[in-house]
Amino acid sequence: MGTREERIGKNEALFREVNERIREITTYDEDAEFLCECGDATCTEAIHMTLGEYEGLRADPTHFAVIAGHELPDVEQVILQNDRFAVVEKGIGDATKVALETDPRS
Repeated sequence: MGTREERIGKNEALFREVNERIREITTYDEDAEFLCECGDATCTEAIHMTLGEYEGLRADPTHFAVIAGHELPDVEQVILQNDRFAVVEKGIGDATKVALETDPRS
């Protein structure tokens, strides 16, 4: 894997995997702190989401939560945005392929 899209997809998949572990150990129903799932491997920003919002996000393996402004328009499109985060959806291409192949819930 060497294309830019593949590297972005791998970074996002890694952050998604970390967030899945955070979800596993979260035992309360209020807001939890998750990592931004953007394609920047150096990003460490936190996103506050309810567990319901997180579960809704995970219903589609091509959806990722990012801090507003962290989206990459050439690889994904914003499908939802609020004052805490944006949800991006992968389009067609290598990043989408990686997102589907690494989905921990499939």
